[in-house]
This record gives sequence, structure tokens and C-alpha cells, in this order.
Amino acid sequence: MEISKKVLEGLETCANSSHFSDQAFEDLCQITFGVIMKDKVESDIQGIKSLASISDKSILKQAYASLITFIAECARVDASSASINTTLEDCKFTQERISCFTGIYFQRKHQIRQLLGGISFRLPHIVDTDWRMDYVVKSNSLEKINAINYTINFKVEDQNENRNDVQFCCSVEELQDLVWKLKEAIKAVERFS
Repeated sequence: MEISKKVLEGLETCANSSHFSDQAFEDLCQITFGVIMKDKVESDIQGIKSLASISDKSILKQAYASLITFIAECARVDASSASINTTLEDCKFTQERISCFTGIYFQRKHQIRQLLGGISFRLPHIVDTDWRMDYVVKSNSLEKINAINYTINFKVEDQNENRNDVQFCCSVEELQDLVWKLKEAIKAVERFS
């Protein structure tokens, strides 16, 4: 898991019993998971007695933000129980708080992963290509051009499997530049995989 130092500090704040009683921590976990699942709203934190008694609201805010981030990261990487326990132990969580967090997390893990799966930038992807080469002899303003133009038509499919056409015209040089950039992109993807 990729967890920043600030998030780890926030989790350590959650583990500190001088800031959060066991009841306050459990209530914070419940409200945090509720906000992620859209069952609750952030303003509900103020209505919970154990959390309203925390005098330093910046500590509450840091702990809440860290829990949200940690939950999202755990769901993103489909973290195992062992890796979550290790991370929380490193943040000085007691065994009771670890079991409280993991109990709620594994109860809602599937729903959180589904929710995260719906949050993405699914750009349309190319499913087919057509092209045509046009030889331009002359135009209205010039007597003689003698140039080659390419008309490229990409058939793209979006996340809802709707197909659209993306069409553009380019010169030989522009087409060569496009091919070069695509080859460069392929090499970059191969390096990361």
C-alpha cells in the first residue's frame, strides 16, 4: 500500500487514547464508512456525542481524513487482513481498535470496491480504424497543389459500449508524427508493465 507520512500521522492520532476514547474511535469508524458508502454525511460527525466532546477539531479532521484515505487505499489494492493489521500496528493501534476497524472494513469491503470501481476516467477506446488517401491536385485559390492528405476515421467505444466515429484529416508529415507518438506511447506502456 502507498500511504503518505501525513496519513500515517493521522492514523497514529486515531490510535492515541488521549485524543479518542474507544467509543469515539468506533463512532468515527462507523461515520467514516457511512460517508464513504453515502449512507451518512460529514455533518453527522457533529451530532455524535463522543466525537463532539473532542475539543481540538483539527485532530478530529486529521483523523477523519486519514481514515478516509486509508480505507480507500486498502480497497484500491484489495489489502489483506495481515497487511491492514501490520499497518495499524505500526501506527500503535490497540488490538481492540484493529479488530473494530477490520470488522467494519471487511463487512463493507465489496461495496467500497464497487463504489471505487465506478470512479474512474474511462476514456473511449479505439475498436476499429478506416482510412482514405486523397491526392489534391488544385484548390480554389491555388492552381496547382499536388499534395497527399489522409482521412482517418477511428471507431471508438465508450464505457456504455456506445460506438462513435472520430474523424480527422492530416498531411503525410502529421500522420508520420502521429505514428511516431503512438509507438512512443506503446514503449512507455511496455516499460510500466
